[in-house]
Amino acid sequence: MSAKMKPPLESDLSRKILENTGDALICFDEQGEIVFWNAAATEMFGYRKKEAVGQKMLFLLFEEEQRRLFEQKIDEVEKNKGPHLAPTFELQVVGMHGEQIPVEVTLSSFIHKDARYFTALMRDMRSRKKRDELKNRTQQLQALSRLAGKIASDFNNVLSVVRGYVELMRIQIDERNPFAKQIEAILKTIEHAEKLDEQLMTFAQEPGQTTQNVDLARVYSSLKDLLLKLLEPDISLKEEIETDLWTVRGDPQALKRMLLNLFVNAREAMPEGGEIQFKIQNIRLNEAEKDERGISVGSDRFLLIQIADTGRGMPEEVQKKIFEPFFTTDEREEKRGLGLSVVYGMVQSMNGVILCDSQVGRGTTFSIYLPASETDEEAMEERALESNGGEETILVVEDVPEVQLLLLELLQTVGYKTIGVSSYQEAMDYYRAHGEEIDLIISDVVLPDQYGTELIRKFLEERSDLKYILISGYADQLDIEKNKMLFQGHFLQKPFHPSTLLQMVREMLDEDRAD
Repeated sequence: MSAKMKPPLESDLSRKILENTGDALICFDEQGEIVFWNAAATEMFGYRKKEAVGQKMLFLLFEEEQRRLFEQKIDEVEKNKGPHLAPTFELQVVGMHGEQIPVEVTLSSFIHKDARYFTALMRDMRSRKKRDELKNRTQQLQALSRLAGKIASDFNNVLSVVRGYVELMRIQIDERNPFAKQIEAILKTIEHAEKLDEQLMTFAQEPGQTTQNVDLARVYSSLKDLLLKLLEPDISLKEEIETDLWTVRGDPQALKRMLLNLFVNAREAMPEGGEIQFKIQNIRLNEAEKDERGISVGSDRFLLIQIADTGRGMPEEVQKKIFEPFFTTDEREEKRGLGLSVVYGMVQSMNGVILCDSQVGRGTTFSIYLPASETDEEAMEERALESNGGEETILVVEDVPEVQLLLLELLQTVGYKTIGVSSYQEAMDYYRAHGEEIDLIISDVVLPDQYGTELIRKFLEERSDLKYILISGYADQLDIEKNKMLFQGHFLQKPFHPSTLLQMVREMLDEDRAD
């Protein structure tokens, strides 16, 4: 190709470059009349070239306040006698159909045949604004999640103590005792509080005790009869379940609760009836598509769970709050709960993302993206190493005095020898002096001077056959990710039923005998 182009060819090439640039490019004269309008401007604002050329730039695209701001920028450029480029700035532009479009504008001017012209290069900021808003909303929910976890941790300790002592009272009194009925009533109230606490912990993104490769089609199939019973007669269900679905890594029971909450939410959005469209499908996303949805995991394979209703829909300000605990648009007190916040917590704990798309009067669609399992082979859980045996002596490491006392009394009630300490350092000191006497350790995950996982790791370095159970009301998510193998099969979530703890202790101690 010749280094020197002929003027007509150069002019034609320049026009094609300007016409096909990815950003909207608009040129207007000193009177504000549009003289050039490229294809990207048509796509962005809706006006065809022949509709835009000849129109006044300020009145075609701007409302009054934004018009004044744009005029100020023109004045800044106009003060310069030669070609001038103004700093990039942001404005709101009105599209052909009245939609507000945030744009990033680069304004410049040039002289042609003794006349001054202005060019506005406009970049559509809707996608970036949406990503920024999604990021901010996610950060707010994560902050709420951490707060919920801390509150639930204290709540867990209170529930554990109350339930423990009430259970001990029930054991110690005869069923004909006049207080027996009151004790049963207290236990039922505790169970209700524990369910609420479990939901709060789910919002706080506490991981399930066990995870496995899960077939979502099978989960949905097992739940379908119940879901259909939940729907009113005037609500129809249209489903689309892809065959040969990839599996996801998760807790089947948690996934059932997630689907149940989503269907209940859709039902309540359609008091006059309507249709639910539900689908599960495999989907591959590239980096740009993941970025647009706020997905940070490395995989490109995802399971998309989508549930759409034809209900009332939600305004934008409501959509920003729907994943917050206890938020509801229904003023009835019994409707205040943790439904969607629980779904959010479950999705987050599986490294997934949940998105909401809703318009008033046009219904709501929830889209959940869960990363597919890296392998479809069941992950084998590690079993604890064989024990040397010996006396059943249990070291309890718990910093909350009431909880520690309850654990010690509970274990002593069924015959175990117990030692109680309140910190990492106290546990280390006792272990150095009496380590060979200990058959099992029960430790809270969060201790005042160190994580309980570090304590267990230190003990296992010296004695790999040591049995242990980690307990917590709110284990730090980062610590769990860092110590997955320590938690697997050895974690008990507070609040727990005393019999659950005793059964787990017995199973741990008997593990070598079962082999």
